[in-house]
Amino acid sequence: MSCIYNNFLNFSFIPQLIRVPISSIAIPDDLLDTSSDDTINAQQRVISIIEDIIPLNSYYVKSFLKKLIAELETRNLEIDELVYDTYVRLLPAKALAPTDYDIVEYSISKKITKSIKIKETPKLISGLGTTGLRTWEASIYLADFLVNGDYLKSKKIENLSLLELGTGTGLIGLSIYKYLIETSTKIVKNIIMTDGNLSLIETLHTSNLSLNDIAVPRDSLHNNAIRCCKLWWSKDSFPTTDIDIIVGADITYDQTELPDLISCFKQGFQNTNVKEIIIASTIRNENTINEFEKLLSKNEFNYNVIDKRLANTTTNNSLVWLNDNTPEIRIYSITLAI
Repeated sequence: MSCIYNNFLNFSFIPQLIRVPISSIAIPDDLLDTSSDDTINAQQRVISIIEDIIPLNSYYVKSFLKKLIAELETRNLEIDELVYDTYVRLLPAKALAPTDYDIVEYSISKKITKSIKIKETPKLISGLGTTGLRTWEASIYLADFLVNGDYLKSKKIENLSLLELGTGTGLIGLSIYKYLIETSTKIVKNIIMTDGNLSLIETLHTSNLSLNDIAVPRDSLHNNAIRCCKLWWSKDSFPTTDIDIIVGADITYDQTELPDLISCFKQGFQNTNVKEIIIASTIRNENTINEFEKLLSKNEFNYNVIDKRLANTTTNNSLVWLNDNTPEIRIYSITLAI
């Protein structure tokens, strides 16, 4: 799985990058136009765009071109030599192994054309003692919710300080930085990306931050608009008390880790300025999410589901792509009971 452009042939729109498997890509009408000149021009435009993707995942591009050629041949449309030449050049390309890294680009913002580049292993569920080597659906959904929705703006507080738990590949934190901080929206002033796995923090520094042209000193105490540091739930102290909102995605999947997560929530409310915690959870196991909600109530937290995507949803109104078979995703707002 890699990246491909959506609406990349419609010249009235700025190209948007989106994570889409080849099987889910619908060949745009521009490429299937019965006018020979139009379809040839569109094919040439495609090749000029995907040349940037070839160094990242040549097999993905080869698979896309194979599908494109088949569609054009089915409609008896002329195929530009450049399409054939590029496909033949990529014939030796092999699929990435499950443990191979890929560079996946995500377009989250509906207003800003910048994409977020993430180095990850999209075929690997877990490895090196962590599930943070790939970007999970709840992270994509929460990033979309925070960046494109009005929820943070509705707080009517400028320059919020956010901390992310279990950042993993960093999509949420990077999206907040690129779309809400770097663009001077005054909604958020800084984001601290945390994870209990030091190797993931190292990957953020050496790969995903640099891929997105972000330079961050390794000193976690340095006052920056974006920072990365280790935070082991219930063991490590929060890096600062200047936190307004805690966010996190797909950190409720392991029932054995829930007590430590709840302890981390309590520490956040007691030792920092946190007023709210926003968590996106994919409902893979009803017993696990029920236990999470039970622990919230038992520890005197109020919680509400402020947004959700039902299981097997077939429509996507956002730029981000989620598989139709994705389980239900809920976004929780958690506060202290008064």
